[in-house]
Amino acid sequence: MKAGTLVLAALASAGSCARPLPAPREPGAAPHVTVRGRRLPVLWIASDPARRYPLEIVAPAAGVVLVGHERDRIQHYFPEGVFIDYEVAFLSAEGAILEVQRLQADEEGGVTSRMPARYALFVPASAFRSLGIAANDRVEFSQEIAARPPEPRPDVRVGGVPIRVEVSYRRRERERGLMRRRGLSDGEGMLFVYREEGPRSFYMLHCLFALDIAFFDREGALLTVVSTDPYPDPSKDTGERARSDGDARYVLETRKGWFAAHGLVGADGRPKGTLRLEMPDSVRRLAEEAD
Repeated sequence: MKAGTLVLAALASAGSCARPLPAPREPGAAPHVTVRGRRLPVLWIASDPARRYPLEIVAPAAGVVLVGHERDRIQHYFPEGVFIDYEVAFLSAEGAILEVQRLQADEEGGVTSRMPARYALFVPASAFRSLGIAANDRVEFSQEIAARPPEPRPDVRVGGVPIRVEVSYRRRERERGLMRRRGLSDGEGMLFVYREEGPRSFYMLHCLFALDIAFFDREGALLTVVSTDPYPDPSKDTGERARSDGDARYVLETRKGWFAAHGLVGADGRPKGTLRLEMPDSVRRLAEEAD
């Protein structure tokens, strides 16, 4: 059997819904990785929003997917589109396998990498076992992957201080937020974008770590920052824990203490002076597309 067809053959035995991996979108492109001398065709996802829910793209084809980020970061993936169990290998920038976790089809929580990683390789569990992949193995990337490096997530600034963000402007993304993740990298956050400004309130359902929740008005002026800790039982925390104290259009969640550490707010969460959320045009335009 040819190495390039090994995984697809293993998938065929995993269930009747298994189908070959969709063809690459770019004509002539055939991205693949090589592990233990075996070549695996992959769907290469290098930009948002596709890489936030990567398995929806191949479901129910049950293919192999490689997700890349522009820098090492703690990664999290929900099991949307998962019909079978996957193994997720988190990789360094050089392709070394740092850790392997299982993403189960019936598990709501998803998986969070235990350490910052550059890539995530998703392989159906049945095929993963046959390959014998383990931590400390190395994954080699094809030229097609190297030629299309991961796109960076946008940087926004608060009072001139930069922070890199995931942008959530669709209802589903805003409802999910940072729930069920087990960590957030330094200098990162999630920016919630709404079409219209209005009173906003957030709770900590399924939130596993403490947050600063910052509210900004239509023009990007900081209204207030509310620091919140996880509820003793996050699965039952449906009460309002943070309110905007005014009409807000943008909400930024970061690790607790980020705003105070940069001297942006006082102990009461009020901004020290007039502070604005500075955004690239690509983010600002999403407010018009928000649902």
